[in-house]
Parts: sequence; structure tokens; C-alpha cells
Amino acid sequence: AATAAAAVAAAGPQASASDLESGAEFYASSVEKGVPVTLTIFFPPSQLLGKVASLYWVSESGSLEQWYNDLAQGRSLLQKTVSGERWRLRDAKSGNHLLSVNVPAANITVQIEPASAVTLELHYADVRRTRLITPSASPDGAALPVEGEVLTATTTKPRIEDDTVGELRVFKAAAVSEDQFGAGRLIGIGDKQVGRLAPDGQLHVQLTPGDVLMTADATGRVCFETAATHELHQHVNVFCAPLGQELPATTRKGTHVRVEFVLDALASGPAALLRLWEAPRAWHKHAEVSPREALAVLTEPGERWRVRDVATSRVLTDVIVSAQAYQRVVVRDLGGGGVAPSIAGVPAAGANKRAGQPLADAASPQ
Repeated sequence: AATAAAAVAAAGPQASASDLESGAEFYASSVEKGVPVTLTIFFPPSQLLGKVASLYWVSESGSLEQWYNDLAQGRSLLQKTVSGERWRLRDAKSGNHLLSVNVPAANITVQIEPASAVTLELHYADVRRTRLITPSASPDGAALPVEGEVLTATTTKPRIEDDTVGELRVFKAAAVSEDQFGAGRLIGIGDKQVGRLAPDGQLHVQLTPGDVLMTADATGRVCFETAATHELHQHVNVFCAPLGQELPATTRKGTHVRVEFVLDALASGPAALLRLWEAPRAWHKHAEVSPREALAVLTEPGERWRVRDVATSRVLTDVIVSAQAYQRVVVRDLGGGGVAPSIAGVPAAGANKRAGQPLADAASPQ
């Protein structure tokens, strides 16, 4: 089998930093499109990466990803495709980006390997309340919409009550032992500032695996820490409570909240539920829901979800998830003249539709 280096040679020159940011680790500058080829992916055993990688087909716009298969360490996968198509591999658990391929006009073999230089994307999530956001005019939602209506909590409000959440400073930690990290730590002389992070803002930092990033408020108090892994692009939600306040338990690492989406009885037909993956940004189809049905998902606070009409690809609503343990969104489709999502109404019994089917505007390969 060819190595990753051989794959680069077969597919074209090494990608630039901007190409990497968009997920094009391997690319072909000029490819004859539509030639049937076989993409072979090998995932060697490694303790530095997760045990399973997920393979996604990427739409032409790059804003939609369609799940195709999972690949465990120590195994290989043969995927029939055509030249000019794009494929992306993400960690099956974290969703972080491992590898992308733009298929050349010849059979190609690629190998998933731990990255030695990585990008960590920090997102300062405002999780005090569930928010609806106005859909983008773009059919596939390539751009993030602007914020709109705020939903009223259906459960107890998190204990982050100050609406003025300040900007955070981001530092790369000096080489210190793990017992020096934790609650109450202050920024030290050896810690290097690498940027600033506004509420709901994002910051991209180039790192080496093992590097530790910290966020600190205006007093120098460290309120969040994370270590870079060997995944090529990583997305981390930052949670930081104002001084004297506490974060909800749902913001702890590995904790999820439950969000129930209800499609109103007057909707014109089934709707697709999509989750926004970051670094690189793309929407993933999670499931489908029919009128009068309810669908519950477990997700992290700060994540973005979209409800979209299956037949027309019309965006019905986008939601930014709060830190409330239980959230419920009723989507009312007004038949193309607008939508009015809310938290009112009682859902009928619903069933989770099978995920992983092609989206209406994405003609994915068979």
C-alpha cells in the first residue's frame, strides 16, 4: 500500500495553510472530473488517536458532510468514488478533523496518522439561554446566520446571571507539572498570551500536541484549560463563569444536555435535523422528523443545530444550545412564508428516523 507521502504525490502538491484551514489536506490543482477510482484508507494502530474514524463525503460547496462509513484502527477501507470528489475523515467520538482527500483521476491510498502540528479552535460559548438564529439566505447554509429571538428557559436558569460576560485572554501554558493546574490558578510569568476571545467568538491557535491552552479573565484567574491532542484540527467549547459565579454542571467535560425538537402538525413535510461540526465547518445530517413528531438529541452546550425542510432544503430554524439540562424547541413551518419556532405545544409520539441518507441538494456518490 502507498504511504501518506505517496498519496500526496499522487493527489498533487502539498496543501497551503489556507487549504488546511478549509480541510483540504490533499488536493489536486487540476483534475479530470468524473473518472471512476478507488480510494483506499488505512488506519494504523495508534494510542495517540481515537479508536474509530468516520468517513464523510463532502458536498461541492464544502458546507455539507454525508456520513458513509466508520473505520477502526488496524483496518483498511475501500471506497468507490470518482475524481474531483472530496472526502473527509473525523474522529468518530470528538468529531475533530483527521484527514481530507480531493480525489485525483487515479486510484489513491491514504493513511490516517497522528498530526505533529495541529490547529485548535476555541469557541467561547454563551450558554446562558437557548437561542434561535435567523437562517442564512444560502440554500445549504454555508454561512452562519445572525442571532434572533431568545427562547425562555423551560427549566431552572443556569447560575450565570450577569449579562456582561467579559473578554477572555488566551495563554499557552509554560512547561509545568499537572498538579499546578486547576481551580484558583493565576496566569504565571512563563505563560505566553496568544490571543483574545470575545463572548461567542472564536480563536484559531497553531500548536504542538501536548501544548496546554488556558483562558483567563481580567483578574488573571484561569477559568478554563485544555490540552492539544494529535488530531489535525480540533474544536473546543470554552466555558468560563464570571468571578463569584458558578458554571452549570452540564458544562463539565463529557457532559451533555437533552434537546427535543418538535415539528409542528402544519409543516409541509418531513424535516432534516443537522448538527454543525467545526474545524472545518460543515453541517451533518443527524436524522429526520415528520410533522407532529418529536426527536430528542444529546449534545454539548454551545453547539449549533439546524432544522431544514427535506423536500425544498429550506431552512426552518437554527438553534444554539444552552447549558440547561433539558430544552425543547417547537418548529412551526408557515409554508414558505416564514417560520415561528417556539417552546410551546405538546408533541405527539415520535420516532427517530434513520440518519445518514443523502440531503436533498447534495448529489452524493453511490
